[in-house]
Amino acid sequence: MTSTAEKRELLFRTASTQFGLFTAKQAIQAGYDRKHFHKFVEAGEWSHEYLGLFKLINFPSAPEEEYMKWLLWSRNRADKVQGCLSYETALNIYKLGDLMPNRIHMTVPRDFRRNSEIPIIVQLHQENLKASLIQHENGLALTTPAKTIEDLVREGRTEKTTLRDSLSKAVELGMITRKQLSDSEALQSLSK
Repeated sequence: MTSTAEKRELLFRTASTQFGLFTAKQAIQAGYDRKHFHKFVEAGEWSHEYLGLFKLINFPSAPEEEYMKWLLWSRNRADKVQGCLSYETALNIYKLGDLMPNRIHMTVPRDFRRNSEIPIIVQLHQENLKASLIQHENGLALTTPAKTIEDLVREGRTEKTTLRDSLSKAVELGMITRKQLSDSEALQSLSK
């Protein structure tokens, strides 16, 4: 059996890689008993963020926290995150455009299912992404810059001028290689 200090340390280690957030399963793995979760919320140690999702109250806030919350929301029964930030959300995180999406865009596998209603703030896109199309920035899973812009081109809702500027900036910053550019019809269409 783990002591209170050991439980706190284990939970803190997990939560610190997730902007202070943690899942109910992660708390249980750290040694906490689910039937006592409400006591930590009432005592002001944890905040209840969403179903099965909590935050350490004393953990400093960060802009990425909201993104992490919804990535953790996308976890499967094994507590593995299924989602990947994408489309306008990824473009915004990469600072490749001035799009301000009013929803958090996330790509999930085609077989992704939820027993509860999808939160209105989340816009899901279903696609089985290859590992090569995902990268991690500051603990967040995102589609690569090339994949992000390709998706926006294919979707057709974002102005081409905006996407051209985003592509130009990504190439200039070395986020998209010349090879990726030449291998992608969607990206080449912006260059014309």
